[in-house]
Amino acid sequence: SPLTLSTVKLRYPRLFREYTFLSDREKESMADMGDDQAPPIDPATGLCTTISFTNFTKPLEDNGDCQMKTESDANKFCIFVWQMLNASESGSLGGDACRQFDVLNHALDDLLVMTSVAEKVE
Repeated sequence: SPLTLSTVKLRYPRLFREYTFLSDREKESMADMGDDQAPPIDPATGLCTTISFTNFTKPLEDNGDCQMKTESDANKFCIFVWQMLNASESGSLGGDACRQFDVLNHALDDLLVMTSVAEKVE
C-alpha cells in the first residue's frame, strides 16, 4: 500500500505542505472548469487523493520485469515524490518547473532533518 497522507503529514511536514498546495490547486481548477464531480477526498486530511489524474491511493506494484519491495518505506517515499512530480504538471513549463522544484526541495529538506537512519532507509 502507498504512504497515507496522515503518514506524510507526520513524517514529511514540508512535503505535506506542498501536497496541500497541489490539492487546493486541484479543487480550484475543478471549480473553475465547472466540474460538479468532487475529487476523491482523504477523510483524515480533507485533501484530494487524486491530483491531475494521479491517484495517490493506488496500491504499489511491480513495473513489468522490475520487482520492488512494495512494503519498503523508502520505495513508498520515492513513489510518492514521483507521483507528486506528475501531479505538478499542468502544461505550463514555467509553472510546472517551479512546482516540481518545490516538491524536490521539500522532499530533500524533510529527509535532511530526519535523525534516524532507519527512518530514511529500511
